Amino acid sequence: MAPSSSHFKSWETWLWTLLLLATLLALFLIFRFNPAEHSFFPYCPFYRFSGFTCAGCGSLRATHSLLNGQLLEAVQFNALFVFGLPFFIFAAGRMMFHRLFGFQRPSILALRPWIGWAIAALIITFGLGRNISRMLG
Repeated sequence: MAPSSSHFKSWETWLWTLLLLATLLALFLIFRFNPAEHSFFPYCPFYRFSGFTCAGCGSLRATHSLLNGQLLEAVQFNALFVFGLPFFIFAAGRMMFHRLFGFQRPSILALRPWIGWAIAALIITFGLGRNISRMLG
């Protein structure tokens, strides 16, 4: 006997709720404890092994700064993260809304694959640029 589709929707709703609660807990911890001062936050393995920063380096510190109302400091830690965050929140919220309420709508990446390639190129360019500027300056 196969489970009904309502069973999957119920399970999926609980999973999304759990993910939302875990995200809120992580944001509270990042708000309360500065990642630059506490060692229980994860480190970047790419930086640790290579000495170069990846495109995501500084995102935890930027999140801490944003949550504490320090926008300019957040941009200094990771500008790509700060400027990309509203787009990510919109896309994730849209996806969650559509999944929870059963709308069958393809993502923008499925409709226009070049957008995914452009995002990847932007991330790679940002990562390379921040290391080149660090080496030159």
